[in-house]
Amino acid sequence: MVIKFGTDGWRAIIDQDFNDRNVAMLAQAVANYLINLKMERRGVAIGYDTRRKSKHFAKIVAEVFAGNDIPVMFTEDYTPTPALAYTVLKHKLAGAVMITASHNPPEWNGFKFIPYHTGPALPEETSAIESEISKVYGKKVRRMDFEKAISRGLITLYSPKEDYAHWVLSFLDLNLLKNKRLKVIVDPMHGASCGYLDYILSQIGCEIEVIHGTPDPLFGGLTPEPIEKNLHALSEHVVLRGADIGLATDGDADRVGVCDVNGAFISPNQLYPLLYLHLIEFKNMKGNVARTVSTTHLVDRIAEHYGYQSIETPVGFKYIGKLLREGKAIIGGEESGGFSIVNHVSEKDGILTALLAAEIKAELNFSLTSRLNQIHERYGFMISGRVDVRCEKGREVVELIKRSSISKVAGLEVSKVIDIDGIKFVLRNGSWLLLRASGTEPLLRIYAESNSREKLEELLGFGKKLAEETSLKLA
Repeated sequence: MVIKFGTDGWRAIIDQDFNDRNVAMLAQAVANYLINLKMERRGVAIGYDTRRKSKHFAKIVAEVFAGNDIPVMFTEDYTPTPALAYTVLKHKLAGAVMITASHNPPEWNGFKFIPYHTGPALPEETSAIESEISKVYGKKVRRMDFEKAISRGLITLYSPKEDYAHWVLSFLDLNLLKNKRLKVIVDPMHGASCGYLDYILSQIGCEIEVIHGTPDPLFGGLTPEPIEKNLHALSEHVVLRGADIGLATDGDADRVGVCDVNGAFISPNQLYPLLYLHLIEFKNMKGNVARTVSTTHLVDRIAEHYGYQSIETPVGFKYIGKLLREGKAIIGGEESGGFSIVNHVSEKDGILTALLAAEIKAELNFSLTSRLNQIHERYGFMISGRVDVRCEKGREVVELIKRSSISKVAGLEVSKVIDIDGIKFVLRNGSWLLLRASGTEPLLRIYAESNSREKLEELLGFGKKLAEETSLKLA
């Protein structure tokens, strides 16, 4: 089969395409890639989430690296992706492999390569690995038995938990948090942050209650994605227990979900302006903001107010991570709930983001929703949404729309067209509509943002109709 990296790694169905042979072959391709680089950095970290057979596949990867004389730091237990990325930073490794399908349903698994720079692999890096796959396809990989590799010192077992906890706590105002003693409901969604986020919050005096806190390959029957429809239990517990905030992470803890004191879900597009303003006004950080093309423009208005820029990228945190590494932004984020900040790993970190959300709550004497209302009063109200349309020819549909002349969208004049990822119509009143093909599924994703729910629905409806009509032209 052909193994291609998507937005963030390679994902497939367990025991179908995601099988022992293909995982070993991909591990050999990565090993060849690292050997070809002739880097001074040696060694890789290998981690895995709570999915079925994740540890089994991680051991295969470790055996292949050991068979290629590449030292391995192998996590003793399931591990959050950001903790694995921090291991690369702390130990100056050549990279890491995380076995995870992140927020995908439980029948999926994935192979994520994190290079030395601690962010998602860039297109040139994944292309080089894909070219190595073609060279090793059908050939025997070099592999050393796991226990034998341990005895020879090529595989070392370790836990990143304490080091990572100490690192992320260094970004917080510990005195503020210890004095506030927040009551927090934590929902790891049966994923890799079980025992991580609650442990770190307990270090700063928070009163913790954990739900869905045991590792479960089936994630309790839900997809481990911290979106509103999957966080009803978290919302209910926040209200029932009189908690200050509810915090959730996805299957590998690189995404975050937040519930306010009243149980209201704070979407990533609402959380982002809260985070950016918190860094500027509370932490006195100065700098630009980075966001993907599908993410709220409210952070643009905040940046402009303070004399900074908002840098727009294609969808994929790899582009955001590069900007953070280069110091071109103090925070980067995407509408799907992935965020990171400057001077940290350039990988999405749902745990650090959750801790920052707790810090925002500790700094306020009122709810996150009230703070968001203040932001809307200052910078204008914006509401965003997304609908998906089943489409086998998503890229062709987008290309055909690009060639058409559209001057008005839902009755609003188009002021600018952006085509860095899909096609985005920016309208004269500040609203926008984006159509882009999914990188992982046969879907056309339609995003919009406007100054009222009614106009938002009009924009999404316009986008859906445009996608369907264009699709018919290709039939």
